[in-house]
Amino acid sequence: MKNLKQKLFLTIDEINDRIITIRRDLHAHPELSGQEEHTKYLVKGILEASGYKIKESDKHFGLIADLTVDENAKTVAIRADMDALPIQEQTGKPYASREKGIMHACGHDSHTAIALGTAIAIAVHKEELPGNIRFIFQPSEESKEGGSVEMIEEGALEGVDGIFGLHAYPYLNSGEIGYKYGVMMASADVFTIEIFGKSAHGARPHEGVDAILVTSMIVNSLNHIVSRMIDPLHPAVISLGTIEGGKASNIICDHVLLKGTVRTINEEIRNNIPQMMESSIEGISKSMGAKYKFDYEFGQPELINHEEMVDIIVEEAENIIGKEKCIDLIDPVMGGEDFSEYLKIVPGAFFRLGTCDEEKKTCVSQHNSRFDVDDDALEVGMKIMGASALQFLT
Repeated sequence: MKNLKQKLFLTIDEINDRIITIRRDLHAHPELSGQEEHTKYLVKGILEASGYKIKESDKHFGLIADLTVDENAKTVAIRADMDALPIQEQTGKPYASREKGIMHACGHDSHTAIALGTAIAIAVHKEELPGNIRFIFQPSEESKEGGSVEMIEEGALEGVDGIFGLHAYPYLNSGEIGYKYGVMMASADVFTIEIFGKSAHGARPHEGVDAILVTSMIVNSLNHIVSRMIDPLHPAVISLGTIEGGKASNIICDHVLLKGTVRTINEEIRNNIPQMMESSIEGISKSMGAKYKFDYEFGQPELINHEEMVDIIVEEAENIIGKEKCIDLIDPVMGGEDFSEYLKIVPGAFFRLGTCDEEKKTCVSQHNSRFDVDDDALEVGMKIMGASALQFLT
């Protein structure tokens, strides 16, 4: 196995420049959730040329690629997400987005390129593989529903014994990785609130029911749920992202629409929050003579890594980049990630790939118009992902 990993690393070194070129092409041609057509067909062509059997869908642009050497052997999966964000890029890089108002501001271009490079390198050594490997190229990770559920429903995990995934991380230096045992990321739910009042002339507010005033009281009340109704030892976030209401400066508003998100890392608290929210909304609305509509959608669950799978990543990473560059992240973060859906079904682990290089200006946070990934990190990602997959198969 040691010799096979060394051969794999040499192949990765040989194709590294090609993978960087692919990453930059993907970066220049970003596609929003559900629109990943260019990305899909670029990925598909490369994988077919490497000997992978491709499974497509008529519902979306995701695909599954299999390299099967022994149907009785174990199968390991590697997942990459492909979608971009509705942000106008301002990096000024030569390979900056050519699509107006769309950019890879979360690093999914690097995830796709790393998975492709790993797939190419592994295929070169197909005859020596100790088991089977599957690559899951997933659409729509940035959508509220998350594309992982659709992939699972269409068989992405059928026959899979374990799975690995990674995410570009500008809070670690390029060449480092971050790992986390147990809960790594929060659940991600969304909600919509509508407040229905009664319009009136702005000079005669007593004749109406002011939906804006009701809304302001509800916003204040919702922000007290985390600080006064939830154990402070269990992190939770309730954030309102949009408020829309009102028609003119001299008309009492009769309708307000609010949208927001809830993040937790405790399933019991997660299940209690909707009731807490509605109690506040209902009480305030009734006291002010307004009506309301409350819709709460449960999204991705907490991302919980499996200990034995994290062990594999850490062991392989320490051999590749050194123990000092493998960072125990210790605390979970409140961001969500639909890789969590895969981990509910099969053992797996998700890790952070450091991409920060001050000179290259790649230390900007995700979902920012100046976000970019240090291309030197791709090689590290490919080697750790490839070595972890091989180790799991043994």
